[in-house]
Amino acid sequence: YWHFRYDKCNYTLTEDCFAWGRSAYSFVFKGEWGNYPASQYNIVRRCVARRDAHYYAPEGNQWASFVSYNGDNNYFQNCISIDGHYIYVGTVNPPPHFERNAFYVANGGSHYSAEGCLSINDEYGVATFESGASPVIFRNNACVLSSAVGTRGIHHRNGSGGDGNAVVIENCVIVNGKGKDYWDGGIGEGGNARLLSGKNNIIYNNQYGLINVNGNHSYNVLYNNRSNYKDIGYDIGEVTDKNPMTNGLKYLVRIETGSYLSG
Repeated sequence: YWHFRYDKCNYTLTEDCFAWGRSAYSFVFKGEWGNYPASQYNIVRRCVARRDAHYYAPEGNQWASFVSYNGDNNYFQNCISIDGHYIYVGTVNPPPHFERNAFYVANGGSHYSAEGCLSINDEYGVATFESGASPVIFRNNACVLSSAVGTRGIHHRNGSGGDGNAVVIENCVIVNGKGKDYWDGGIGEGGNARLLSGKNNIIYNNQYGLINVNGNHSYNVLYNNRSNYKDIGYDIGEVTDKNPMTNGLKYLVRIETGSYLSG
């Protein structure tokens, strides 16, 4: 059901592995509620998750590629999540907030970090839910999502059991967040979540660019979104009139030297 599951493990290193096919979570570190250090200081590096197809039934679970669940200080470096698609069976579709992410931190997880990673053709990019107050880092990544309706980019939220997210989203490319939900699109928040830093991101071709952000955002490039801002306004250094595809973003992970975007 879970491909690589580390239950109450510390100081593990997983490198150069490939998980594919049906599973709930591809790579997951799991601690205990209220005892997050039971799973901490673990690293997944240069690994690939391809969750080709999943079959949803009413008793189904969340799905994700790189997960910290009730864990602390878990890191994903230079990893790839690709083709996370789902087939629904029966008469019930997944609930509106049913998670199906490339990157997922949940139920008290904190100090989660994903850096230098790619999400290609997944339904959702990254979500944090009821994560700890310590920062969740999402930096130097690209999420180019499936063009299917229902996708979303980066969303962090807290329910009644959460103690306040603090999320850093920097130097990322977020494309094709086309969902219909209120927060679907580029970067969005809900509950008592807060954005510690959201800067130097390219947010392109989404339903919305920045949605209901309760925190610092600056120097982002927002272009070809249905709306660049929803319940939030422009902030310092943000650009909305330059197509990143013709102004320096030739490859997903590199801004071209000397281009408009290089500054």
